[in-house]
Amino acid sequence: MVLRVCVKNHGRLPQIIVVDNGSEFHSTYFETLLAAFEITKKQRPPAQARFGSVCERLFGTSNKQFVHNLQGNTQITRNVRQVTKSVNPKNQAVWTLAFFYDYLCHWAYEIYNTIDHPALHQSPREAFTQGMLQGGDRAHKMIPYNKDFCLLTLPTTSRGTAKVQPGHGVKVNYIYYWSNLFRDPELENTQVSVRYDPFNIGIAYAYVKSQWVECTSQYYIDFQGHTEKELKLASSEIKKRDRNHTKNNKVSAKKLANFLASAEAQESLFQQRTSDFETRQVLQMIEGKVTTLMEKALFHRRPDIFFVDEAQHLGKISSGQKLQTQLDCFKSLANMTGVVHGLFGTYELLIFRALSAQLSRRTIDIHFPRYKPNYPQDLKAFKSILFTFQRHQRLFFQKIIT
Repeated sequence: MVLRVCVKNHGRLPQIIVVDNGSEFHSTYFETLLAAFEITKKQRPPAQARFGSVCERLFGTSNKQFVHNLQGNTQITRNVRQVTKSVNPKNQAVWTLAFFYDYLCHWAYEIYNTIDHPALHQSPREAFTQGMLQGGDRAHKMIPYNKDFCLLTLPTTSRGTAKVQPGHGVKVNYIYYWSNLFRDPELENTQVSVRYDPFNIGIAYAYVKSQWVECTSQYYIDFQGHTEKELKLASSEIKKRDRNHTKNNKVSAKKLANFLASAEAQESLFQQRTSDFETRQVLQMIEGKVTTLMEKALFHRRPDIFFVDEAQHLGKISSGQKLQTQLDCFKSLANMTGVVHGLFGTYELLIFRALSAQLSRRTIDIHFPRYKPNYPQDLKAFKSILFTFQRHQRLFFQKIIT
């Protein structure tokens, strides 16, 4: 997230990044990201706090000026005897992660960044602007914030590659992912670089023929919108269940899909799903997107399906590109909320199927044929519907015309 925010705001990354000894900073994909942009990594010596004094001082300033002034902060818990029910931070918590991130950014960029710093004798923003004037813009160091950069910030597997299995695709974290490019006989049984989205295990990415391609999982409907942490919790729960019943504890994609769709998974993963939803909102703020109230309602109410009536009117726009953008919005909304979306309308909906190959593979067509007057069953059903409509509308005539 930090690297994405840095590129999003400044269009560049620092030449040197200082990190601690966390395991995530020793991973292959993190080293690959730094190497791609020619960044030098320096590690702080363990058990020597003075090497991180600047960073720790910033944490202290943010806590003192911002965090400790918020409702629900835990400073009072330092003296447990003073904590009563009326002032218990657990009862005072009102801040969600997304709102906290939004206001923290406002404090950092608009308040702290504009106040004179005693060591700089000017504000941090003025010091940064002065440094850019002295060193130059260095346009050749600019990094565009696009899909390629976001893919480089995604995690990969322990090996970093996966084998293309004929007819199945690549296997990432127990799940097979498929792309039509895998039909090429030259790619079968070869190793390709892979990456996955930790906030949507329904899709993964493979580097094929000098480009990153999106791959969909074999149980996409069940996996879409679920996170990597949910997958780990489900895997451990399946292993524990099979171990208690002396069964084979091998985890497969089918077992994971069935477990995620069960009521038991809804209970055991609800807390993790709520936490991941808050984190996903922060990512959307970084991307410049705004989470709507409808997304929140769909996520918390968890309906089986969300219908859009009279959806054929989406086709009455100026160009096919804009129509495809609207359908991509539906796909994105379904991914973020984990709710299946259904478009209900006339035969004009058929033009949507030819706009995107990805949407065609993820779409199920359900045909409701027209009523035929020469079929007694259709005529009886139509009369029943018409009578129901008449009864609810309180029309003047009492009998249906036959």
